[in-house]
Amino acid sequence: MISVLLRKARTLMRDPQLAIASQFVRGDKQRARDYLAREGVDAFLRSGREEEIPPHPVDLWRLHRIVRERRPQTILEFGLGFSTIAMAHALMRNAADGCPAGHLWSVDTSAQWIANTRAKISPELSPFVSLTYSRAVIAEIEGELCHVYENLPDVNPDLLLLDGPTPVDVQGSIRGLSFGSSAARPPMAADPLLLESTLRDGFLMLVDGRISNMRFLQRHLKRRYRFRRNRVYRYASFELLE
Repeated sequence: MISVLLRKARTLMRDPQLAIASQFVRGDKQRARDYLAREGVDAFLRSGREEEIPPHPVDLWRLHRIVRERRPQTILEFGLGFSTIAMAHALMRNAADGCPAGHLWSVDTSAQWIANTRAKISPELSPFVSLTYSRAVIAEIEGELCHVYENLPDVNPDLLLLDGPTPVDVQGSIRGLSFGSSAARPPMAADPLLLESTLRDGFLMLVDGRISNMRFLQRHLKRRYRFRRNRVYRYASFELLE
């Protein structure tokens, strides 16, 4: 008990804002569960393979609300899972409200996980989502190691969720350096940089975790964004302002 109190005290002294925000996590989880139940999302969140990461209610709550409130026409997702189902459900609800039908394109490096997600997508949601397989390969931008997908859907997104690929899935090497090695390099997706020049006003990108990748994008993105970072739930957002 004393060790817990000391740890909390150290966190409070080191980062008071983070320490205070962390106290609301339990309440957020309950509000998230209530929202997902009320909106009918949880009925679509079926489990698949035994080793899949379980759904995180707060993450799904946030994504569903963003899609419902912003009503994007084109969503691009790097890395798929329960987030795919939650966003597809939000697009279905938007269409039921009379909005022009939006669509979600999800890209992943694993044919097995694509099959796992496809098996969980109900007939009601399938018109709103397309799943794409692509290899991820190592690249170099301005002297920095990064990686890109080889095959992207030919779309111009209003909303982008960056949650993939995992570094071990990145193929290739540059001068002997790789992401799949024992060096345990963090993910460093550079795909948003290719998309940036043609993005439309109001574009929003969410980076799930991936702190090093977030900083990489801050260094290399050229247009003007409103940047926000939530250190409690470990995500960041880039909203295009021009």
